[in-house]
Amino acid sequence: NNQDSYTGGATIPVVVGGTTTGINATLLITTVSGVVTNDSGQPLAGIRITGFGSSNPTTLTGADGSYSLTGLNTGSYQIVFQDPAGLYSLQWWNNQDSYTGGATIPVVVGGPTTGINAVLSMTSISGVVTNLQGLRVAGVQVTGYGQSNPSTVTGPDGSYSLTGVSPDSFKILFHDWATGASTWW
Repeated sequence: NNQDSYTGGATIPVVVGGTTTGINATLLITTVSGVVTNDSGQPLAGIRITGFGSSNPTTLTGADGSYSLTGLNTGSYQIVFQDPAGLYSLQWWNNQDSYTGGATIPVVVGGPTTGINAVLSMTSISGVVTNLQGLRVAGVQVTGYGQSNPSTVTGPDGSYSLTGVSPDSFKILFHDWATGASTWW
């Protein structure tokens, strides 16, 4: 009976030894689509898009920054755009930086929802790690904790740059695996 959920589907009476006919279905493809670019308008390939609603489909943008998210049921969805490479900040649809701020998108089975675009920005935190003598320390693990959790290691000059930082409250752990020394900021 072409319903969009188990509970909406009709019960089919089946008789032992009999054949039930006429149970036909029309499959409907439901999509949410758009384009993901950076601040300069350049398309971003390989960005992960996930819909959060009654189903949680995921897809990646193509070389031209476009995507088409399928496998959605009727309902309201929030869409998140994430860079698996960690260069660009996570963003929820409609230029929001958190799930609670993200706008919902109404979706109806069989209907396309287009124009769900995003512009991602590079956001970073950087600095230098030193020891008590003021000497720069290379090889220190630097991990950010917030809505995104970027990680890097300090360079030979003790400098670091965490990219893909989401605009929220952040804490950073600095840990030197060689000495066991660590501190939070």
